[in-house]
Amino acid sequence: MEHRQSTTKMGPILLLALLTLSAFAGVIMLVPTAHALGPSLTLSYVVSGGPDPSSPPTLTYTSVGVVTYLTLTNGPQTVTPDVGTSWNVSPNPIPDVSPDQWLTPQATAGMFTTTYSAVLTYYFQYDIEASYGVAGGGGFSAPILTYRSTGTTQHTTLTATPTNYWVDAFTAWSAPNSLSGSPSSNERAWTSQTTYGVLDGPITAEFDYYVQFGIFMSYAVLPTGTTYTGNPTLAYVSGGAAQTGTLLEYQSVQFWMDAGTSWSVTNPFTSGIHVFVPSQISGTVYSGSLVNTAPIKIYYSTAQTCTSSDPLTLLEGGCVVPAFFDVYMNIMGLWFPVILMGIIGFGLYMKTENGLLVMFLEMIAAIIFGALFPPEVITFIGLAFAIGLTALVYAIIRSRNG
Repeated sequence: MEHRQSTTKMGPILLLALLTLSAFAGVIMLVPTAHALGPSLTLSYVVSGGPDPSSPPTLTYTSVGVVTYLTLTNGPQTVTPDVGTSWNVSPNPIPDVSPDQWLTPQATAGMFTTTYSAVLTYYFQYDIEASYGVAGGGGFSAPILTYRSTGTTQHTTLTATPTNYWVDAFTAWSAPNSLSGSPSSNERAWTSQTTYGVLDGPITAEFDYYVQFGIFMSYAVLPTGTTYTGNPTLAYVSGGAAQTGTLLEYQSVQFWMDAGTSWSVTNPFTSGIHVFVPSQISGTVYSGSLVNTAPIKIYYSTAQTCTSSDPLTLLEGGCVVPAFFDVYMNIMGLWFPVILMGIIGFGLYMKTENGLLVMFLEMIAAIIFGALFPPEVITFIGLAFAIGLTALVYAIIRSRNG
């Protein structure tokens, strides 16, 4: 009897234990696991180089068959799109009311197949509208605009047509101030405009290049030792604008002048010092291959004029005589041939009655020769002329005296 009663008391206890275990197991089965959630999409965005946009980008995706929209923030947000459906973030670029924008180079759309996470970096950008032109010639290479866009350095060849380029805000940009392709060291295509900077707002850059020639100039006051004050001033055009420059005595300075423009030099000196007539004090810078880029030296003198045929060597030596002494100056350059002819003529005079006539004719020939030819040819040609003429006359006289 006692054994049966013990078994009867244990039954309800075992039944209660079984019911408790069954209920606990059911609770465990109702708690979902991470694996049961499936793949997810996690996105956020940041801005480089500027403020956040007033209208942040928006994620569009499909969940449980319903198109859903989510505004992105700087913090990560996770969603669970339907596998096999598309998603996208728009707009890209993000526009603004003024000429600036936010642009990301990263992928902003795709097909959702597996877990994906990204932080989208938007670069704040300003607009550069750039173009170029060349005045006064051609044959030069187009300029290259260098800038940064979405964190990467870009090199773009400019054209004559204004084109917009989006550049990362507060980054450096540049273009050359001289174009490549110059045929010589004295020729270039140059602009006086600013060709570099840090972009802190939208700009328009129309680069105007001018073909230029570099001309060396200097001056001298004759005779050496003349007291004076001041320096000649050069007026010329460079980069499309009027410019002035100061000449230095006996020291060549290079001035870059626009092709096809005029230049002139003033006389700043007091009365009694004049511009030498042979000096070039004004001119035009011609375009093309025939331009004269040789050094130009301007002479000032205490004399009013001097012969235009005087060489620079005589000018630098102090040719300061009036114009009516031109022939005299040339004849003085014949001193050696004249003396030689005189000696030979005197020797002939001692032997023949025609010797005096020979001397006279030779002196007349020397005067005519000196008047016709500039001094730079007298030394060599004059000597040959004197010897040849004397030898010819001597041969004629000798043949007559048999």
